[in-house]
Amino acid sequence: MKAVAGVDLGGTAINYTIVNAQEQFLIKGLCEHPAHSTQGPEVCLRQIEDGLKIAVEKAGVRLDDVAAVGLDTPGPASASGILSARGSTNFVHADWAGFDIRKNLEARLGRPVTYLNDGNAGALWGHFAIFGADSRATSISAVIGTGLGGGVIVDGSVVKGKNGFGGELGHVLIPYQSIAGAEGLKPECNCGRTGDLESLCSLTAIAKTLLPCSLVRYPGHQLVKLDVNQAARLVRGMAEKGENGCSGKDTHHAPLAAMNILKN
Repeated sequence: MKAVAGVDLGGTAINYTIVNAQEQFLIKGLCEHPAHSTQGPEVCLRQIEDGLKIAVEKAGVRLDDVAAVGLDTPGPASASGILSARGSTNFVHADWAGFDIRKNLEARLGRPVTYLNDGNAGALWGHFAIFGADSRATSISAVIGTGLGGGVIVDGSVVKGKNGFGGELGHVLIPYQSIAGAEGLKPECNCGRTGDLESLCSLTAIAKTLLPCSLVRYPGHQLVKLDVNQAARLVRGMAEKGENGCSGKDTHHAPLAAMNILKN
Protein backbone atom coordinates (compact mmCIF):
# COMPACT_ATOMS: atom_id res chain seq x y z
CA MET A 1 0.00 0.00 0.00
CA LYS A 2 1.57 3.27 -1.12
CA ALA A 3 1.32 6.31 1.13
CA VAL A 4 2.79 9.77 1.59
CA ALA A 5 4.05 11.33 4.80
CA GLY A 6 3.48 14.88 6.01
CA VAL A 7 6.21 16.35 8.21
CA ASP A 8 5.69 19.60 10.11
CA LEU A 9 9.06 20.74 11.49
CA GLY A 10 8.80 23.33 14.25
CA GLY A 11 11.26 24.81 16.69
CA THR A 12 10.87 22.11 19.35
CA ALA A 13 8.71 19.37 17.82
CA ILE A 14 8.18 17.47 14.59
CA ASN A 15 4.65 16.34 13.79
CA TYR A 16 3.86 13.56 11.34
CA THR A 17 0.86 12.21 9.52
CA ILE A 18 0.57 9.40 6.98
CA VAL A 19 -1.98 9.57 4.14
CA ASN A 20 -2.86 6.79 1.71
CA ALA A 21 -3.75 7.11 -1.99
CA GLN A 22 -7.45 7.49 -1.07
CA GLU A 23 -6.56 10.59 1.00
CA GLN A 24 -7.31 8.76 4.25
CA PHE A 25 -5.29 9.70 7.33
CA LEU A 26 -3.74 6.57 8.80
CA ILE A 27 -2.80 8.12 12.15
CA LYS A 28 -5.53 9.37 14.45
CA GLY A 29 -4.41 12.87 15.32
CA LEU A 30 -0.69 13.58 14.98
CA CYS A 31 2.48 11.73 15.89
CA GLU A 32 4.98 14.05 17.62
CA HIS A 33 8.74 13.69 17.97
CA PRO A 34 11.35 16.13 19.43
CA ALA A 35 12.93 18.45 16.84
CA HIS A 36 16.25 19.60 18.37
CA SER A 37 16.44 22.27 15.66
CA THR A 38 18.65 24.46 17.84
CA GLN A 39 21.40 21.82 17.58
CA GLY A 40 21.76 22.34 13.84
CA PRO A 41 20.64 20.59 10.65
CA GLU A 42 22.57 17.34 11.01
CA VAL A 43 20.97 16.52 14.37
CA CYS A 44 17.55 17.79 13.31
CA LEU A 45 17.41 15.80 10.05
CA ARG A 46 18.34 12.66 11.97
CA GLN A 47 15.43 13.42 14.31
CA ILE A 48 13.07 13.71 11.33
CA GLU A 49 14.21 10.31 10.04
CA ASP A 50 13.89 8.66 13.46
CA GLY A 51 10.44 10.12 14.00
CA LEU A 52 9.25 9.00 10.56
CA LYS A 53 10.05 5.39 11.47
CA ILE A 54 7.87 5.75 14.56
CA ALA A 55 5.08 7.38 12.54
CA VAL A 56 4.85 4.65 9.87
CA GLU A 57 4.73 1.98 12.57
CA LYS A 58 1.91 3.86 14.26
CA ALA A 59 0.10 4.13 10.91
CA GLY A 60 0.42 0.40 10.29
CA VAL A 61 2.49 0.67 7.12
CA ARG A 62 6.12 -0.02 6.23
CA LEU A 63 8.71 2.68 5.63
CA ASP A 64 9.10 1.29 2.09
CA ASP A 65 5.40 2.09 1.52
CA VAL A 66 6.09 5.84 1.83
CA ALA A 67 6.50 7.01 -1.76
CA ALA A 68 7.13 10.70 -0.97
CA VAL A 69 7.33 13.18 1.88
CA GLY A 70 5.77 16.63 2.19
CA LEU A 71 7.78 18.95 4.46
CA ASP A 72 6.92 22.31 5.97
CA THR A 73 9.08 24.55 8.15
CA PRO A 74 8.96 28.11 9.45
CA GLY A 75 10.23 30.71 6.99
CA PRO A 76 11.65 32.73 5.52
CA ALA A 77 12.88 30.27 2.92
CA SER A 78 12.87 29.99 -0.85
CA ALA A 79 10.04 28.22 -2.66
CA SER A 80 12.31 25.18 -3.05
CA GLY A 81 13.22 24.95 0.65
CA ILE A 82 16.48 26.87 1.01
CA LEU A 83 16.40 28.64 4.37
CA SER A 84 17.25 32.33 4.47
CA ALA A 85 20.94 33.17 4.79
CA ARG A 86 19.92 35.92 7.23
CA GLY A 87 18.25 33.49 9.61
CA SER A 88 14.96 31.68 9.97
CA THR A 89 12.35 31.62 12.72
CA ASN A 90 13.18 28.97 15.37
CA PHE A 91 16.30 27.78 13.51
CA VAL A 92 18.92 29.90 15.24
CA HIS A 93 21.91 27.57 14.83
CA ALA A 94 24.44 29.14 12.42
CA ASP A 95 24.51 26.08 10.14
CA TRP A 96 20.88 26.62 9.15
CA ALA A 97 21.70 29.85 7.25
CA GLY A 98 21.25 29.16 3.54
CA PHE A 99 20.64 25.45 4.23
CA ASP A 100 18.76 23.50 1.53
CA ILE A 101 16.54 21.51 3.86
CA ARG A 102 14.39 19.91 1.16
CA LYS A 103 17.33 18.61 -0.87
CA ASN A 104 19.23 17.35 2.17
CA LEU A 105 16.20 15.61 3.66
CA GLU A 106 15.45 14.03 0.28
CA ALA A 107 19.00 12.62 0.16
CA ARG A 108 18.76 11.34 3.72
CA LEU A 109 15.37 9.62 3.26
CA GLY A 110 16.02 8.36 -0.26
CA ARG A 111 12.61 9.45 -1.57
CA PRO A 112 11.12 12.63 -3.11
CA VAL A 113 10.47 15.52 -0.74
CA THR A 114 8.24 18.52 -1.55
CA TYR A 115 8.36 21.76 0.44
CA LEU A 116 6.10 24.54 1.74
CA ASN A 117 6.76 27.02 4.51
CA ASP A 118 4.46 26.42 7.45
CA GLY A 119 2.49 29.61 6.90
CA ASN A 120 1.53 28.50 3.39
CA ALA A 121 0.84 24.98 4.66
CA GLY A 122 -1.45 26.30 7.38
CA ALA A 123 -3.22 28.58 4.91
CA LEU A 124 -3.81 25.74 2.45
CA TRP A 125 -5.05 23.40 5.16
CA GLY A 126 -7.45 26.03 6.48
CA HIS A 127 -8.62 26.77 2.94
CA PHE A 128 -9.37 23.12 2.25
CA ALA A 129 -11.07 22.66 5.64
CA ILE A 130 -13.43 25.58 4.96
CA PHE A 131 -13.96 25.43 1.20
CA GLY A 132 -13.10 21.82 0.30
CA ALA A 133 -10.18 20.29 -1.57
CA ASP A 134 -11.61 21.09 -5.02
CA SER A 135 -12.48 24.72 -4.29
CA ARG A 136 -11.20 27.46 -6.61
CA ALA A 137 -11.83 30.16 -4.00
CA THR A 138 -9.36 32.75 -2.71
CA SER A 139 -8.42 33.17 0.96
CA ILE A 140 -5.79 34.78 3.22
CA SER A 141 -4.61 33.33 6.54
CA ALA A 142 -2.45 34.57 9.40
CA VAL A 143 -1.18 32.04 11.98
CA ILE A 144 0.19 33.45 15.23
CA GLY A 145 2.41 31.16 17.30
CA THR A 146 6.13 31.08 18.06
CA GLY A 147 6.43 33.28 14.98
CA LEU A 148 3.79 34.70 12.67
CA GLY A 149 3.05 32.74 9.52
CA GLY A 150 0.74 33.63 6.71
CA GLY A 151 -0.48 32.38 3.39
CA VAL A 152 -2.44 33.49 0.36
CA ILE A 153 -4.54 31.05 -1.68
CA VAL A 154 -5.69 32.22 -5.11
CA ASP A 155 -7.97 30.08 -7.24
CA GLY A 156 -7.29 27.14 -4.92
CA SER A 157 -3.49 27.28 -5.23
CA VAL A 158 -0.77 28.61 -2.91
CA VAL A 159 0.93 31.86 -3.90
CA LYS A 160 4.61 31.10 -3.26
CA GLY A 161 6.14 34.08 -5.04
CA LYS A 162 9.30 34.17 -7.14
CA ASN A 163 11.58 33.82 -4.11
CA GLY A 164 9.21 31.85 -1.88
CA PHE A 165 8.22 35.02 -0.02
CA GLY A 166 4.61 35.15 -1.21
CA GLY A 167 2.17 35.20 1.70
CA GLU A 168 4.92 35.79 4.30
CA LEU A 169 2.73 38.22 6.20
CA GLY A 170 4.93 37.99 9.29
CA HIS A 171 7.92 39.48 7.47
CA VAL A 172 6.11 42.47 5.98
CA LEU A 173 7.49 45.71 7.40
CA ILE A 174 5.01 47.90 9.27
CA PRO A 175 5.30 51.51 10.57
CA TYR A 176 5.80 50.37 14.17
CA GLN A 177 7.11 53.79 15.21
CA SER A 178 3.55 55.11 15.04
CA ILE A 179 2.24 52.56 17.56
CA ALA A 180 1.35 54.13 20.89
CA GLY A 181 3.94 53.20 23.53
CA ALA A 182 6.54 52.10 20.99
CA GLU A 183 9.03 54.73 22.04
CA GLY A 184 12.49 53.18 22.41
CA LEU A 185 11.32 49.91 20.88
CA LYS A 186 13.64 48.21 18.38
CA PRO A 187 11.78 45.09 17.23
CA GLU A 188 14.37 42.87 15.51
CA CYS A 189 13.16 39.71 13.80
CA ASN A 190 15.18 36.50 13.46
CA CYS A 191 14.93 36.96 9.69
CA GLY A 192 17.17 40.04 9.98
CA ARG A 193 14.51 42.70 9.48
CA THR A 194 13.58 45.37 11.98
CA GLY A 195 9.92 46.22 12.43
CA ASP A 196 8.15 43.43 10.57
CA LEU A 197 4.87 42.03 11.89
CA GLU A 198 6.42 38.93 13.46
CA SER A 199 8.86 41.05 15.46
CA LEU A 200 5.87 42.64 17.19
CA CYS A 201 3.15 39.99 17.12
CA SER A 202 4.37 36.51 18.14
CA LEU A 203 5.54 34.57 21.17
CA THR A 204 9.12 35.30 20.14
CA ALA A 205 8.33 39.02 20.01
CA ILE A 206 6.90 38.97 23.52
CA ALA A 207 10.03 37.31 24.95
CA LYS A 208 12.65 39.06 22.83
CA THR A 209 11.33 42.60 22.57
CA LEU A 210 8.03 43.50 24.21
CA LEU A 211 8.64 42.16 27.73
CA PRO A 212 12.22 43.47 28.12
CA CYS A 213 11.13 46.88 26.87
CA SER A 214 8.05 46.99 29.12
CA LEU A 215 9.34 45.48 32.34
CA VAL A 216 12.22 47.94 32.63
CA ARG A 217 9.52 50.55 33.23
CA TYR A 218 7.90 48.42 35.97
CA PRO A 219 10.75 46.87 38.00
CA GLY A 220 8.37 45.74 40.74
CA HIS A 221 6.14 43.70 38.44
CA GLN A 222 5.73 39.99 39.32
CA LEU A 223 6.90 38.92 35.84
CA VAL A 224 10.34 40.42 36.44
CA LYS A 225 11.21 37.51 38.74
CA LEU A 226 10.47 34.87 36.06
CA ASP A 227 12.53 33.51 33.19
CA VAL A 228 11.65 35.66 30.19
CA ASN A 229 10.38 32.71 28.13
CA GLN A 230 8.14 31.57 30.97
CA ALA A 231 6.90 35.11 31.41
CA ALA A 232 6.19 35.39 27.69
CA ARG A 233 4.01 32.28 27.76
CA LEU A 234 2.09 33.67 30.72
CA VAL A 235 1.50 36.92 28.85
CA ARG A 236 0.31 34.96 25.81
CA GLY A 237 -2.07 33.02 28.04
CA MET A 238 -3.45 36.26 29.43
CA ALA A 239 -3.99 37.52 25.89
CA GLU A 240 -5.85 34.35 24.94
CA LYS A 241 -8.33 34.99 27.74
CA GLY A 242 -8.56 38.72 27.14
CA GLU A 243 -10.67 41.02 25.04
CA ASN A 244 -8.43 40.82 21.98
CA GLY A 245 -9.20 37.10 21.59
CA CYS A 246 -5.82 36.34 20.00
CA SER A 247 -4.59 32.75 19.92
CA GLY A 248 -0.95 31.91 20.60
CA LYS A 249 -1.29 28.16 20.15
CA ASP A 250 0.94 26.67 17.49
CA THR A 251 -0.94 25.17 14.55
CA HIS A 252 0.43 21.88 13.21
CA HIS A 253 0.45 21.55 9.44
CA ALA A 254 1.69 18.02 8.80
CA PRO A 255 -1.62 16.92 7.21
CA LEU A 256 -1.37 19.71 4.66
CA ALA A 257 2.24 18.89 3.78
CA ALA A 258 1.07 15.43 2.77
CA MET A 259 -2.02 16.75 0.94
CA ASN A 260 0.21 19.07 -1.07
CA ILE A 261 1.78 16.03 -2.75
CA LEU A 262 -1.60 14.51 -3.58
CA LYS A 263 -2.88 17.80 -5.00
CA ASN A 264 0.11 18.16 -7.33
